[in-house]
Amino acid sequence: MIPTRKNFELPLLRVILDSGGELKPQAAYALVESFFPEMTAYDKELRDIRNQVVWKGNLHWARHNLANKGYLFPEPHGIWKITPKGTRFLEEHWSSWKPDY
Repeated sequence: MIPTRKNFELPLLRVILDSGGELKPQAAYALVESFFPEMTAYDKELRDIRNQVVWKGNLHWARHNLANKGYLFPEPHGIWKITPKGTRFLEEHWSSWKPDY
């Protein structure tokens, strides 16, 4: 089962904050993946029509949505960095988060 795009948002904020406030995408993949134990090996390799790994694409869309909401800085390219607003949002909502597939 592949998590919904929206369900990646809080774990992504969590791993970025726990890593000192910024993280490269490759490191984020491995850390966020651990929040979804029901994802099978098949799920982790499933590709879309453009040959992109589906769950990683969902994670990128989550990152994009978080940046649009002001929870992550949109720049610099290749570094995902949490904003103070993102930190507050995470602190307010993390306790109720659970995996959703």
